[in-house]
Amino acid sequence: EVTAGSGYKAWWICPAGHSYQATCDARNRRGSGCPVCSNKTVVAGVNDLATTNPELAAEWDKTKNPIGADEVTRGSAKKVFWICPAGHSYETTVSKRTMGRNCPACSGQVVLKGYNDLATTHPDVAATWDINKNDRSPDEVSAGSGFKAWWICPAGHSYQSTVANRNSGRNCSVCSNKTVVPGVNDLATNHPELAAEWDKEKNDRSPGEVSAGSGYKAWWVCPAGHSYQSACDSRTGRGRSCSVCSNRKVV
Repeated sequence: EVTAGSGYKAWWICPAGHSYQATCDARNRRGSGCPVCSNKTVVAGVNDLATTNPELAAEWDKTKNPIGADEVTRGSAKKVFWICPAGHSYETTVSKRTMGRNCPACSGQVVLKGYNDLATTHPDVAATWDINKNDRSPDEVSAGSGFKAWWICPAGHSYQSTVANRNSGRNCSVCSNKTVVPGVNDLATNHPELAAEWDKEKNDRSPGEVSAGSGYKAWWVCPAGHSYQSACDSRTGRGRSCSVCSNRKVV
């Protein structure tokens, strides 16, 4: 009594036994199927979150949410409140939770003072925080933060490094000779005897601009007057001297 393109809104029974309404043309032309099976309609005890994902429903914040876990499907885009096993209350959609999204505080995505902030988890690192140069405090960043902060090492050097790098073992750039500070870790200060052999005419920097452990390949003039090239760290760390005097180079 009806055509395939009829606008008659009929009742149907899907293979799973759900009864629902849809027009004939919607079913034939647009491929419309059971709204329960496609999670467009919630039926408690069938496709609601409490039934399909009881472990997530157990974290439903009953105090803050105006609806229950039996009123939404696992794929719902509704943003609701949850309480993680650690007791943190947070907001995210139902669908994101079913896809694996968990508490932002526990996963380090949100900083929670007294729980996952740097001052709480790494007090030894937080103790070197430069409170004068940074525009935030150690209790406002997590240990894995990419925030490039200022630090003060035990020797009193002020330097910059991300929080994550500091927690992975990165220390003072001055003490590790990655940053040169004249009068502190430069070659002229720490090895004046070598700095005296620096070839001022051939080098494009001075002994006060490189550290003792630098890989800079400099020109030197030995006491015998020979000019040769060698990296700073080769001269300070391995005792490398004039290549002519040591017979490594023929003149």
